[in-house]
Amino acid sequence: MSNEIKSKFIDRSKVVIALPEGRASEERNDCTVCALSNATGVDYSTARKIAWGAGRKTGKGFHTGVLVDFARTNHRMSFTDVDLTLGNPNKPKSMSVKRFIRKFPKGNFIVRVRGHALSVKDGVVVDSFTPKGLKRITAAWLFNGINA
Repeated sequence: MSNEIKSKFIDRSKVVIALPEGRASEERNDCTVCALSNATGVDYSTARKIAWGAGRKTGKGFHTGVLVDFARTNHRMSFTDVDLTLGNPNKPKSMSVKRFIRKFPKGNFIVRVRGHALSVKDGVVVDSFTPKGLKRITAAWLFNGINA
């Protein structure tokens, strides 16, 4: 992983800017592929092939939930949906990235925010650019490993 970056809302020790090794130069809008690679530890080309299998087109964005479901079903990757309701399912609140890393200090996660996906590894945001800590999370998945 590359250099740490200071973010306005997240402690700089909690952010690492990193593009997965082997990222294709023609790729754009591949945050879901990068998040899958960073959270699971698979190389970028493998994550890209998984995304292609799920229906992603080169250079186009893709739905994070569809990619996670496809990886679960077709690539034996185990993910757990993260409860973001903050303890009261009848009154859900949106959780910020900053609050998420405080609440979930351990584990590898794929996190979806509006229009973007990133990974969080043991309380550190791993992303291709500096995230804003107050951005609201719309979904998150804990990576449990690859089933034999």
